[in-house]
Amino acid sequence: LADIKLCRPKAARCEHPRVRYWGTMYQKGVRCLTCHAELSKSHQDATQAWETSAEIGELVAMHRRSEAVFKPDTAEELEQVYEERLRVEKEDRMIQEADLGFSGARVTKFQLKLNDRHLLATAT
Repeated sequence: LADIKLCRPKAARCEHPRVRYWGTMYQKGVRCLTCHAELSKSHQDATQAWETSAEIGELVAMHRRSEAVFKPDTAEELEQVYEERLRVEKEDRMIQEADLGFSGARVTKFQLKLNDRHLLATAT
């Protein structure tokens, strides 16, 4: 496909396409050459849990905790929150439907990770 870049939605953050591995006598790691972020401990960074920006992720978490109290600054921000929340909950439903699992286990470890990451309730 010649226009494969047009098929994918535009990323809201750096996808770290070019990385450099580094190491010293005492440390080692991976650094993105595009945004200069250190990636070796990115699993500990809470902002990496959302595909959109970290700000929208925090707003989605606030919206999920209490929809009545949540007050966005703009209508565009509210639309972004709804879109991201719909995407995350749709992904969760797809996992639940596709998961055959074992007869004794209702929730898989992958679903638990997803629910924990996106503050979704886990039905056991």
